[in-house]
Amino acid sequence: MRCANCGHEGNPGASYCARCGQPLQATSPSVAGGMARNQLMAGFAGRIGPYVLRGEIGRGAMARVWRAWDPRTSREVAVKEPLFSGEYPPQVIAEMERRFTSEGYMASRLQHPNVVTVFEAGTYDGRSVIVMELVNGITLGKLLERGPLEVGVATDILDQLIDAVSYAHFMGVVHRDIKPDNIFITRDGSVKLADFGIAHLVTTGMDDLQSGAVLGTPGYMSPEQATGGMVDERTDVFSLGVVAYEMVSGQNPLGAHSGLDFQTMVWRTVNQPIPALAVPALPPSMARAIMCALEKDPNRRPQSVKAFKTMLHGVTRVPSTGSRSASIEKVMSGKDERTKVDLSQSWLIYLVIGLGGLVMILLLLVVACM
Repeated sequence: MRCANCGHEGNPGASYCARCGQPLQATSPSVAGGMARNQLMAGFAGRIGPYVLRGEIGRGAMARVWRAWDPRTSREVAVKEPLFSGEYPPQVIAEMERRFTSEGYMASRLQHPNVVTVFEAGTYDGRSVIVMELVNGITLGKLLERGPLEVGVATDILDQLIDAVSYAHFMGVVHRDIKPDNIFITRDGSVKLADFGIAHLVTTGMDDLQSGAVLGTPGYMSPEQATGGMVDERTDVFSLGVVAYEMVSGQNPLGAHSGLDFQTMVWRTVNQPIPALAVPALPPSMARAIMCALEKDPNRRPQSVKAFKTMLHGVTRVPSTGSRSASIEKVMSGKDERTKVDLSQSWLIYLVIGLGGLVMILLLLVVACM
């Protein structure tokens, strides 16, 4: 079948043109023109650069995502485009543009089976886009609309999610916006973490935020985020704890879906105790780990996502305050008393061995002279 848009002769039975990506349904220019108008009305918006837009997948307050065709690689992709309202002043829009580009830069550094792959971040015809893999599945948020998950299912999702976050931390990136709507579940059960729009690049300190700025999603952000404080890996541990709590109980521990205003949610995050988990099928070790991850004080949480994963499986105890680096600092500074004792005992052993060897040499010399 010949494409009415570009004239390319496609394979019989093909639905889309392999060259330009347009649907292979029109048979005449007049029909093609009418179909193009219908496509535009239905959400098909032509092109962004080389990408042929096939329809809008979804949108949020700040961006929309298109299903698109890349004729250069003959594959479908997802194209994320920011939505900048005209009510914002130019300097705010400029900052939003910069942060959007920053998301593409950060996400493109991450290559992991449980992280949505970003192919490109750029600007075409004045439209900024992030081009990424098209995930065939649903968000965890949509899945949780059906109710809480079985413990085994929740554990599997959480394990894969933690692997993704652990890898991001290894690459020096703190996500800061882990929530069900940013977590995709594919048809084969794989978990994909997306949306690094407010991520913090730890290795360079790249944040470019004014002191006291609050970024994150109410009901999922940590207390230190909610108060504009410093963030690190333990910030993501808290958000993972919220997601874990919601998966096994069906309830957000901070009331994220109760329609409360931002200030009330911030107060709850910082001050209100987390309700105890009451899920009969939940192993006690897993319940303790989730509640530990939700500690208000980051020093009382698992000090890394790996430690959180270990606790979820009941292998270790809740860490003591400041345990993440105190022991290493003591050893490096020579302030660890156990290290001093061990060193003194080692030198004593070497001294005894040395003296014994000297005595043996003297005895041999005496025997040789006789």
